[in-house]
Amino acid sequence: MNRSKYIIVSVVALAIAVLVFTRKPEARKEMYLQITNVLPDITLQEIYPANETSSILEYQLLPGDSYRVPLPAKYSEFQAIDTDGGVYNFVVDATNSSESIYLDISMENRTVFENTIESGGEFWTGNGSSTLRVVNTLPERDIYWLRMAGRLEDVENSEDILGAFILFPGRALNIRVAPGTYFLTAEDDERAKYSHETVELETGDNRGWDITGECYVTPPEESGTGTSRVVLCNALDDWIITGVYHRISSEEPWSENHISTGGIEPKQQYSLLLDPGKYDIRVVDEDNDNYTRLSVIISEEPLHWDITMDDLDRFIP
Repeated sequence: MNRSKYIIVSVVALAIAVLVFTRKPEARKEMYLQITNVLPDITLQEIYPANETSSILEYQLLPGDSYRVPLPAKYSEFQAIDTDGGVYNFVVDATNSSESIYLDISMENRTVFENTIESGGEFWTGNGSSTLRVVNTLPERDIYWLRMAGRLEDVENSEDILGAFILFPGRALNIRVAPGTYFLTAEDDERAKYSHETVELETGDNRGWDITGECYVTPPEESGTGTSRVVLCNALDDWIITGVYHRISSEEPWSENHISTGGIEPKQQYSLLLDPGKYDIRVVDEDNDNYTRLSVIISEEPLHWDITMDDLDRFIP
C-alpha cells in the first residue's frame, strides 16, 4: 500500500472510531409507578413512602383517578390515607422491573388500627384485661359497623368500633376490654343488622361472637300510615309491651292500640308510622304499666325511643 492510500485508510478508520466512541447513548426508557384509586366513593388525600413524612400526592385522588410518579429503584412500602382517615398499605417491588408498574388501590389494601397485630386475618384493638373476639362468618357480607355498650339502650348511640376498618368474611377482631357486661350490634354493607345477647366478661376472660345469619335482626313490625317512622325499642328487662298509642294533643283521646296481636318482646323493636307533627306517645306493658312521652316532635328523620323503667309514668292521664 502506498503512502497516500495508507493515510486515507487511517483517517477513515479514525473517523469511524470517533463516531463509535462519541455516539450519544440511547436514552433510558422512562419508567414510572401509576397509582389508580379504584375505591368506591372514597377519595385519597395522602400517599407516603415508608419512613417519609411528605405525601407524594400533589392533589386529592378521586375515585377512578390515577397519579404517576417515578418508579422506585427497588422494593418500597407505601401508605395511603383517605379523607375520612382510612389507611391503605401496599408494596411496590421494582427490584427486577424493566417496565412501568400500574397499581390499583382497593379495599383489599385497607387496614385499621395503629399498632394492629395481624396474623392470618386476626386483628387486635383496645387495652383491657379481657378479650371479646368478633368473627365475621357471613359468606358474602362485609361488616362495616360494630357497636358495643354496657346497656342495651346505649348501643345504638355508641361509637363505631371499626372506624375505617372493614370486617371482611373470615376476619376476626379481638377487642381488649375491661371486665363487665356488654351488648353488641353489627351492620353489614347493606345496613342489615345483627345482634348478640349479653356477654359477661370477668378478668382474663376470652369470649367470642361469631356473626352468622342467625344473628340477623328481623326488621321491626310496623303500623300506621304516616311518612315518618318512630322506632320503639323494648329495653325493659322482663316485660312485654302489649300496647302502643298516640294522640295529636292532650286534648284528644288516645288512638286505638296499634298492636293487634302479640306484643313487643324485650330487646325487640316496633315502628310507628306517623305524619310529621307534635304527638303524645304511650306504650303499655303486660302489667298494664304506662310509659308516656308528651309533645314529641316528629320530623322526616326517624325517631328512636328506647323504653326503660325511667320512662314509667307518674300520674300522666
